Amino acid sequence: MINQHPVFPWILADYTSSSLNLEKPETFRKLALPMGAQTESRKRDFIERYLSLEEFGAIGDERMKPAHYMTHYSSAVVRTFWSMHRAWLSASEQSRSDVRELTPEFYHCPEFLKNLNNLSLGSRQEGGDPVGDVQLPPWAHGDPRLFVELHREALESDFVSENIHKWIDLIFGYKQRGQAALDAVNVFQEVSYEGTVSLDAIDDERERSSVLGAMCNWGKTRIRA
Repeated sequence: MINQHPVFPWILADYTSSSLNLEKPETFRKLALPMGAQTESRKRDFIERYLSLEEFGAIGDERMKPAHYMTHYSSAVVRTFWSMHRAWLSASEQSRSDVRELTPEFYHCPEFLKNLNNLSLGSRQEGGDPVGDVQLPPWAHGDPRLFVELHREALESDFVSENIHKWIDLIFGYKQRGQAALDAVNVFQEVSYEGTVSLDAIDDERERSSVLGAMCNWGKTRIRA
């Protein structure tokens, strides 16, 4: 199921330079913070959402436990994309419904960045142009294989080796739940966590269908390692 697809981190924050400098900390995303907290303004927005849900317990007519995010890091609302730079901006800064991380393909499979079979993948939300090959950052020089090689090199860099444990704590470790998750701005919808909801205990068919739909469409938080 796509909601249990292996999750890999966004590593880089630089999708505009002509060359990639892995010696500069600014080249990398903030691994200690989830995608929803990569900028201070975005972080404040999601904290305000949590506090609002804590106070009122609902969004519109829907009752809901407090959470920072209504979507999930492993299952984006829009699953096609056409630009690495635009995808990064959406997930790290611009969209309140996009806090996605990445999948393993970004680090080993250059073919998925090309529409080799000329499939009809729909149109871009902005402009209406058809979705085709993914636009790569300048430092990849239009070459998906070079992009993947450099992306993997970044994943194996000294900076990431020294900081990746912070991201692991968010996704697989103690910052998944409780006060540590709250402090890290890392609380997702209750239904995404293992053991919080039992479908067998829900008698109302409509409610059960809604919960199952949320599990399938928004993703599941990984079981703590």
